[in-house]
Amino acid sequence: MPEAGRAIIQDQVAIGGAALPWADRLAFSELMLGWELRSYREAQAHYGPVVFDRGVPDVIGYLSLCGLPVGDHVARAAELHRYRREVFIAPPWPEIFTQDAERK
Repeated sequence: MPEAGRAIIQDQVAIGGAALPWADRLAFSELMLGWELRSYREAQAHYGPVVFDRGVPDVIGYLSLCGLPVGDHVARAAELHRYRREVFIAPPWPEIFTQDAERK
């Protein structure tokens, strides 16, 4: 499933919106939550494995990292939208990680 953060930043910059991680982190997190909930629903229609770049629990991590409160609705979303217990984690890949307009 596509990465939420980068697309949200691109959209917000294009429309002059303020829901950006450097402007309004709480608004940004709400857009991320909506994106991840939609991605979760879309994945239900796929047969076979689906790879998520991020997921609903990442919104909780983002809010915690930023020192922002995790709303009850966010915690509830993570409870209701469970992912498989089996996951894979790829090692860092420095050649593809670059600073750009979305990733500061």
